[in-house]
Amino acid sequence: MRSFIAETWKFIAGQQEHPVYRHEVRGWSYARFWRGMRQGCLPLVLLVVLGCACACGGTTLLGTSFPPNIPEDVLVAVTTTLIGLLVGAEIVRWLTGLLATVLAATTVSAEVEAATLDVLRLTPVPAREIVLAKFGAAFRQFRLPLLAVAVVRAVAIVGFLILLVAVILTDESIGASGAVPPIAPPGGEVVGIAIAGAGVVFALVVLLAYTLVEPALSAFMFSAIGMLASSLSRTRASSLTLAAGIRVGLWAVSYVAGQVVSGMLSLLALPLTALPATPLWFAPLSAAGPATLVFGGAVATVLWVLLIAAAQIGVGLAALAASVRRVERLSYL
Repeated sequence: MRSFIAETWKFIAGQQEHPVYRHEVRGWSYARFWRGMRQGCLPLVLLVVLGCACACGGTTLLGTSFPPNIPEDVLVAVTTTLIGLLVGAEIVRWLTGLLATVLAATTVSAEVEAATLDVLRLTPVPAREIVLAKFGAAFRQFRLPLLAVAVVRAVAIVGFLILLVAVILTDESIGASGAVPPIAPPGGEVVGIAIAGAGVVFALVVLLAYTLVEPALSAFMFSAIGMLASSLSRTRASSLTLAAGIRVGLWAVSYVAGQVVSGMLSLLALPLTALPATPLWFAPLSAAGPATLVFGGAVATVLWVLLIAAAQIGVGLAALAASVRRVERLSYL
């Protein structure tokens, strides 16, 4: 499995010297609309993102009084503009995942439909490299939109932080003459507060990193799902239908799993409310200080984010491995 992961990463990063990868990248696209659109992909992405931002910001400005109140109306307009940027980025991310599934779903099935897979298997290139080369070439088509979504998310996050600082600085209640100075915590709590603060900062860094790489992880998983559907089908039409069915089934499984987890937590918490006295094992949790609870929440957040990222990568690798096994059995040689 370690060698398979390393080889998958090599083809994602680019293997220009590999013959199959070079052939797949050099001008092919089994989806004709993408062949004509991908040259103008970045202008289209910018049009969608900036169009949503201008629509949200412009609508807010039209609803404000004239002359506008400064800085309140300006802050509201900038906030809605940033929200529009995120909405546009989400539209691009959704379209990228959809197109990644479509393109990957027409790679192997197109070879089978054209009866060229056996000819390709006559070459010394093994089935694993054939699948990974096709997958890497399909994933490569979406580098620009994925990078654009990550940049827009980073810009929006920085913008919201600047807005937060601006709101704090413009708040008249801060720095009032009658404000009560904060009370310094006891010396024994300083270490706990510092640890809780470090945990919160680390959780925020992990969340920020996942927010930036999540579009690439989603495209990786959806491309792998399309590759699996392509290896299981003999025509491009059937592979597209199967890929759509797999995506719907995956969404249904994730939704049901979320409902089951929330239901189990509710059932586990129900006996605690019915007990006449607090259980002994629950007493230390209820007596824990705020710093301990904050640090525990930060750790739980980090673990949850890592679990989601591992699930996306695991589903993608499992789909690619299944595609390789299917292509190895698909040849008539």
